Amino acid sequence: MKRQCWKNKAIVLGLGLMLFSGSAAQAATAPVDQMQALANTLKQLQDQTAALQKQMDALRKQMADTAASNAVVVATCANLQTGTNAPASTVPASWADKVKIYGDIRYRVETRLNDNKANANPPYGNVEYDRLRARLGAIAQVNDNVTVNLRLTTDDPYQNAINNSANSGQSYSGVQNSGNADLGNGFSKKLLFLDVASIDWNLFGPNKDELHVIAGKMENPFYTSPVDDLVWSSNITPEGIALKGKVELGSVKLFGSAGYFVVENQDTGNTASLTNASDSVTLYALQGGATVQVVKDLSVTAGLSYYGFYGMNGFYVPESDPQGGTSTGGAFGNTTTTGTAGGAYNCNFDVYMPFIQVDTALYGIPLALFTEAVDNSGSQHMNQGSLYGITVGKAKKPNSLEVGFDYARLAADSTLGMMTDSDRWGGGTDGSGYQMYVKYQIFKNLAVQTKFMDDRLNVSGNAGANEPGGSGYKRWQFDLLASF
Repeated sequence: MKRQCWKNKAIVLGLGLMLFSGSAAQAATAPVDQMQALANTLKQLQDQTAALQKQMDALRKQMADTAASNAVVVATCANLQTGTNAPASTVPASWADKVKIYGDIRYRVETRLNDNKANANPPYGNVEYDRLRARLGAIAQVNDNVTVNLRLTTDDPYQNAINNSANSGQSYSGVQNSGNADLGNGFSKKLLFLDVASIDWNLFGPNKDELHVIAGKMENPFYTSPVDDLVWSSNITPEGIALKGKVELGSVKLFGSAGYFVVENQDTGNTASLTNASDSVTLYALQGGATVQVVKDLSVTAGLSYYGFYGMNGFYVPESDPQGGTSTGGAFGNTTTTGTAGGAYNCNFDVYMPFIQVDTALYGIPLALFTEAVDNSGSQHMNQGSLYGITVGKAKKPNSLEVGFDYARLAADSTLGMMTDSDRWGGGTDGSGYQMYVKYQIFKNLAVQTKFMDDRLNVSGNAGANEPGGSGYKRWQFDLLASF
């Protein structure tokens, strides 16, 4: 019995020693694991501290940049308040920053239907054309206030008789109211002409109000209707010197232009048949108007233009008329004298043109209504014209659509025919008709447009031998336009 009791004690003692040795071993390894965990924690803290330091450095740099920008803004505001110019550092530093290249290309497919198919002079009978217009220009910054603009354009040349038949001289130049080059002629090279070469001096500098002095061959400095205009073709680039400015007075913007331009320099030395055959033709122009923002989506633009072409009465007709030129006594629809070599204008052109345009929105879609009229006080008959039009939408952003419609009528001597739109009834005056178009903006700088015109020729009762009064003239155009 005692032997059994000692046996049990021995077993209990052995188990106790085993448990004690395991606990001791576990206690011995515990500090090692804790030290490793502590080391890992310290490593993580070091990494987080380094990341936080980088963020703080970036924040300090951002704060420094913001402070510098604020200093520039404060200085600019101070300059504006004191009326001083912007700092000289605003001038671009390199030529690449000073020059902006721009241009456009238009491919046109055109069909013309003339009721008078036997006509020997343009516009001819039924014809089809493939035509190309390409323009390339550059605007360079001379300094803060002065820029220059140079542009070339394609065109089909004509032979311009600048003198009468008794003292004829010939010169080749591009048509003033077009830029189209007809495709064909055995893949011949197409000519480029100087379209714009002007100096623009902004007298006010960087200011919301502007006053520009423009000299040279320039883009038209006058306000014109958005799609069509009675006096000016969109391709006309006047030559001379002009002033153009605007002043903003709250919700009212005043604008105006004035100019002196050289239309013709003619010195034939032959005054036997014309009283002013040695004079030149000049244009004195003046325009003033205002745009009033009535409410958020409604503005009205109205004004009056005066175009005085001095020296036209008795001036020989340039041989550049697409509807006959001097061969039939025509002058882009204007009437001419008889019994003189080649014919001459038989009136002056003192043209007054009031205009008005209303811009609004219909369910968020831009809508424009416009009208203008011309009255030539230099002629006593066939001296008035009018235009009415509407556009819906604006083909500017990708996938945007624009449609338009207008009706125009120009009596024979209502304005100088050589400056008018070259598409309406074949160009010039002495016609009437309507046009409608649809334009779709495919991408940012790529669009397609189709236009249809239904016109009447010789509406003033001044029909030539080859063109009966009121003959019909239709034109269909399809354009692909790319710009940059």
